Amino acid sequence: MILSGYLASFLTEEDTQYLLKQINAATPFPLRKEQILVGTYGQYTQAAGAALYYVETFLNTL
Repeated sequence: MILSGYLASFLTEEDTQYLLKQINAATPFPLRKEQILVGTYGQYTQAAGAALYYVETFLNTL
């Protein structure tokens, strides 16, 4: 699970622990701490991920 967007830069370790506890209480398939990632690009995380395809395509032409 990747947490990203405007508020990602404000999430603390305590916040992710709280979210992990809440998620695991409500699902039959528990997550491990390592499966929760906080995005580092803030509001641009989705754009950076979408651009990777085009960057790779360009690099393959070199």
